[in-house]
Amino acid sequence: MTGSFGRTLLKRAVLCTLGVVLMAGCSQNLRQIAIALPSQTGDPAPLDRALFLSAAGASLPGAVTMVDVPGDTNVGVETVGLDPLMIGLTFGGGRAVVPNAASNSASSFQTGVAFGTIATTTLPPGSAASFVASSQSGKFYIALTGLNELGVVDFSLSVIKEVPLTGCSSPVALSQVPNGGNIYVACSGGNVAVVSPNDNVLLTTITDAGSPQWIDASPDGKYMFVANQGTNQVDVICSTTDVTVCAGNTVIQSTTVAGAPNFVKYDTHTQHVLVAGAGFASVIDASGTAPTFADIKDLPATGQTWITALRDGSRIYVSDAGAQTVTSYNASNYGALKTISLNDPLHPISAPATTRPIMIDSDKNSSKVYTVNTGSNDFTIINTLTDTEVFPGPIVSGQPTRLTPPAGQIPKWVVVLP
Repeated sequence: MTGSFGRTLLKRAVLCTLGVVLMAGCSQNLRQIAIALPSQTGDPAPLDRALFLSAAGASLPGAVTMVDVPGDTNVGVETVGLDPLMIGLTFGGGRAVVPNAASNSASSFQTGVAFGTIATTTLPPGSAASFVASSQSGKFYIALTGLNELGVVDFSLSVIKEVPLTGCSSPVALSQVPNGGNIYVACSGGNVAVVSPNDNVLLTTITDAGSPQWIDASPDGKYMFVANQGTNQVDVICSTTDVTVCAGNTVIQSTTVAGAPNFVKYDTHTQHVLVAGAGFASVIDASGTAPTFADIKDLPATGQTWITALRDGSRIYVSDAGAQTVTSYNASNYGALKTISLNDPLHPISAPATTRPIMIDSDKNSSKVYTVNTGSNDFTIINTLTDTEVFPGPIVSGQPTRLTPPAGQIPKWVVVLP
């Protein structure tokens, strides 16, 4: 009996160890082994970086230079395709996507790793892709300008659908209602197309003549703001499905600004829309539960401008290619605080006379402002604590210098990761 009982205990112990008997027949000190099943995961959260795009024409690859925001250092360069036009970010900023107009492709990489690996998405022949945007997980959208289509790319980084944009020619900019809502496509040939996010079909085309150039959504999803270069206006489209707010997919107001706008950005802190174009920058009040959109301030400039707002709500910054300056303004009353010259006759190596800022952005901690500069072909970093330029590049003839793109490339775009 003793031997039989011992053999029974041994057998039970072995079976429990292998996990092939009911848990009730095993010691309560043993735990069932959980085996993780493979699952689709998204891109990791972005690192604290500024991304600078540069190009070397239609026959040579372009590049994205990655700069560490706290350290002001060049931490890597990614090679992209031919004639890259901009840097778009996927939902949350986990992936950067560059449409390459001349190579009918899009280059993308994860922004949450120390050094990304470039993935290439093949686009249809003749697509001449120009813009990328997304506010939903697992998909991003590409303006296929040459085909008058919207390209849909899923997590496999392949084009899963081409959406013809009937009545909307030459798509050049996109914005998606936050949290994966409808996609609005601004077409420079006229009008704005609306595409559904789930089945990706064209829902409607909104009449908006006058060469729309840029589009941005309010964070509550109620409005789309369109920079209409042909009419010197910012058109406000009702993008909500709540008819108690406004009639959906219609232009509900057009606000005249001081020039031909080519950029709009909704500033979530002040609930104002920042507008930029040739020789001006404007601020439109979009606050309130039922706002009346009005141009409340025009900021003077002499050349092409871009505009950004610090996320702490304290200041806005305007770059002026004509004056070769960046000016900071109080975000409450729009009074000028300081004008930072990007050319310095006393230090021509550090700040060359050829510096012309063509785009501007700011970081999530409101600590830095960045511009990309043509002529001098370099990047400006401004410390917002002192509103002075930082020169983290190599010492040349006793002068510190700016960071630069790869040799032979011209800067085109800057975006700071969220």
